[in-house]
Amino acid sequence: MSSLLARMRSKPKQSADNGQVEAAVAKLKDARRFDDSKQYSTAVMLYEEGLRLLIERHQSESDEPKRAVILKTVEEYMARAERCKQLAQVKPPDHSNYGAKPRPPKVPVRRTPPKAPRRRSPPPPVQAPENIVRDPFEARVLQEMLDGSSAVQWKDVAGLEAAKRTLKEAVVLPNLRPDLYRGLRAPPRGVLLFGPPGTGKTFLAKAVATESNAKSFFAASAASLTSKYVGESEKMVRALFRIARERQPSVIFLDEVDSLLSARGDGDQESSRRMKTEFLVQLDGAGTSREDRILFMAATNRPWDLDDALLRRVPRRVLIPLPDATARRVILDGLLDRGDVAQKISASDRAAIVNATENFSASDLRLLAEDAVQEPLRELGERIASINIKDVRPCKKTDFAKALRVIKPSADASLLQRYDEWAQKFGTRGN
Repeated sequence: MSSLLARMRSKPKQSADNGQVEAAVAKLKDARRFDDSKQYSTAVMLYEEGLRLLIERHQSESDEPKRAVILKTVEEYMARAERCKQLAQVKPPDHSNYGAKPRPPKVPVRRTPPKAPRRRSPPPPVQAPENIVRDPFEARVLQEMLDGSSAVQWKDVAGLEAAKRTLKEAVVLPNLRPDLYRGLRAPPRGVLLFGPPGTGKTFLAKAVATESNAKSFFAASAASLTSKYVGESEKMVRALFRIARERQPSVIFLDEVDSLLSARGDGDQESSRRMKTEFLVQLDGAGTSREDRILFMAATNRPWDLDDALLRRVPRRVLIPLPDATARRVILDGLLDRGDVAQKISASDRAAIVNATENFSASDLRLLAEDAVQEPLRELGERIASINIKDVRPCKKTDFAKALRVIKPSADASLLQRYDEWAQKFGTRGN
């Protein structure tokens, strides 16, 4: 700890990171929580990480009052870290040498033979509380859990009926009626959502987190599973699946899965190959069981780059295509009927906009609407600083015509054809 204080008294650096203070505060809050629950080893680790970020921020800060505030915070939490480190090293007291006198020898007493003990059923096994964290890897995994109380529901997803039907059969219904989905009716262990960018793959995952009765929903990513230290990536993957098994039924969602589980080759680094192997083994290997109620969901824009072993472990591979005319009309109505921007666009004008947005994804439609509603503000020029909001004209069809000259589809015909060919060979369509 003294070496950390010595670093703070050095001259400040020129670079600054505005996100270091927020990251340090989050680490220190987690450390306080583990400190209060008497998990001192994990608290010391989080204290040191938060203090390291604060010290780096202190070195890069040029404002002396802010440096003084950061220094005072570091000294306060450094004292807490030292106290936790001392408590983590304290051994339980030895009560065998407290001056107790030796007991006198026992006098033999005649006793009747003991009766045969009654047969009693063994007590039920005591389950460990779910909030007890055994190692720092589990603490990092628990931070990736999603809250199932988000507002995304099935009705919020426009179109994609085949994809929603597949996810209901794989996640929602087996959790509602596990007695029906057994044997050959057992739900699939993995679902892959692939398609052009901006079609709603991650949005579908949020709907699954809301609608399913899964006990836990983990949203993993490359940043949460990879580490610069050798061997930590495999431990993170093992901790992820261990907690998912303890809290089953559970769902593990991995967005942009091609960044982690791409096809293995001779050019892969040893750490990356070990992490991929560990993930595949935990997903479906010798140590797994068919009775485990763990669903693995993955989303990608490049399904042809995935490893062949992963494709075997995700039997449901659903293409999420671009929205058709009906879905585009629903998305456009949802954007324009929010009420936060005044608009005068009739039903016939909306139909014309839908016809002009062929091959547009849901994300492209949102960008188009956001650019179109900016046109009334662009016409104001310098008057925008003093004009009343009631005097701003509503958005019209001509504003969308101007926006169509700027916003273009993000997927071309050759890319869509490649998705169709891969779906015909390995998967199914989702619309």
